[in-house]
Amino acid sequence: MMIGSGAWKEQAANEQGKASKEFDRKAIWLPSGRAVVRGAAQVSKRSLPWLQFYPSDWLSDSVAGCSLAAQGLWLRMLFVAHNSQRYGYLEMDGRPIPDEQLFRRCGCSSVEEYRNLLAELQAAGVPSRTDAGVIYSRRMARDQQERDAAAERKRQSRASHAPVTPMSQGEVKSQSHKSETESEKVKFFDNLKTVAGKKGG
Repeated sequence: MMIGSGAWKEQAANEQGKASKEFDRKAIWLPSGRAVVRGAAQVSKRSLPWLQFYPSDWLSDSVAGCSLAAQGLWLRMLFVAHNSQRYGYLEMDGRPIPDEQLFRRCGCSSVEEYRNLLAELQAAGVPSRTDAGVIYSRRMARDQQERDAAAERKRQSRASHAPVTPMSQGEVKSQSHKSETESEKVKFFDNLKTVAGKKGG
């Protein structure tokens, strides 16, 4: 059954409204503007105090051809994604952050302004979306994958070059006593052979 454009918009608005209420129920807004989600396994995976930014890449990317307002929105979205549960993704518990929340966090005057500027960015191919509809930055996701891979290589390298645990003082004494005992046994049998040789002669 085909759904008319008006009905489709109404259905989408209802779903968006439900998602927004769910976000409000779980989120705690900090003075910094960051949302902490109740019961989330991790609020910010990395908590990096800095953001990797490449001016030359920005100027050569399609985002540079967008309006200044759209560029500003994308930059603010990157800031939000930087502190997201999954680095580089605008999501909460694996679901998209509702537009009604994002437009305020990104400094837009209204949700309509946010959606219009986002449509401009999407037309230019700036953001990407997961199958679940979560907006994310390809560059930030790639940077995080590289950091994770580097950390794993470092962990494996440390594990393969782990120093041998030195013996305790008790183990050292026990090893020394064992050596002395073996030495005494050798001397004892040497003496027996010497005595037996003399008697035989």
